[in-house]
Amino acid sequence: LGWVEVFEQGDASRLLHVERRRWLAGGDVIRYCEQLRRFGEGELAVALARTTLARLPPVEPPLQERLGAFLTAAVPMPGSWRRAIDALRREPSREAMKALLRFTPPERRAAQLRLVLEALEDAGVSADERFVLAAVAGPGEEATLLAESGFVAPATIEAEAHTDAACWLGLAARAACVRGDRLGTVRLLRKAPSLRPGDLAFVADHADRELHRMLQRAGLSLP
Repeated sequence: LGWVEVFEQGDASRLLHVERRRWLAGGDVIRYCEQLRRFGEGELAVALARTTLARLPPVEPPLQERLGAFLTAAVPMPGSWRRAIDALRREPSREAMKALLRFTPPERRAAQLRLVLEALEDAGVSADERFVLAAVAGPGEEATLLAESGFVAPATIEAEAHTDAACWLGLAARAACVRGDRLGTVRLLRKAPSLRPGDLAFVADHADRELHRMLQRAGLSLP
């Protein structure tokens, strides 16, 4: 019936609903991703594939390979990009990352940046170096995820505070918090010219009792 509606009415919602139920019942996630992509839900398909690959380990190697192949097909990368990424692997630099992103269409920028950072991680590039490169694109999702991972030194993030100080210092405070650096968390929040609700909420969720007391003494109210 789903396919009938696709062909006769151009409506794939019933088909996608069936495929989703099949996947949730233990079916093939890639089949569901392929159908999503086929019927105009490419961004959702890519997000689901990435989540399955990165956040639901352990995944069997054959499925990892199939998910990787799906992502490669869903987010194609020109040969010039692959050569540029290989150069970045050998010698990561802010200038090279800027050049790589300069002519990327805005609608593909986030996806391509994510692919570059994943390739650099696979090549053994440190989290601090990857953060510096991600910061070229501004304080977006990739920079935030790296800051919250606990693998990036707060000082590395603080060094970006010459632009948009409130944002970068807030991310540095998150990094200090997840690393258990209470004094650093307080210092960075106090140093920020303004406090963003998201940064305060993150610290509130991850702070222990002692850090909560220190923040209260410093006059920093948490949500």
